[in-house]
Amino acid sequence: LSYGSTRSSLLLKKPSIVEPTATQIAELLKELSPANEQGVRKYFLSPPTESWNPKNGSYTLSVSWTYELDK
Repeated sequence: LSYGSTRSSLLLKKPSIVEPTATQIAELLKELSPANEQGVRKYFLSPPTESWNPKNGSYTLSVSWTYELDK
């Protein structure tokens, strides 16, 4: 995969907005969500943070959920 040399071209290659990776990330978040956990009444996903270094291919996505239990 070749990367551009300008800031905008590099940002457009960020894994969270390029397919199929964007869909894979969304599916993973859905699978890891507490939505189907027994006893979870409410939940929400905090805004994710991500870092992307196209030179070495390093990508980090950090997410956290806040949820309320029935009991």
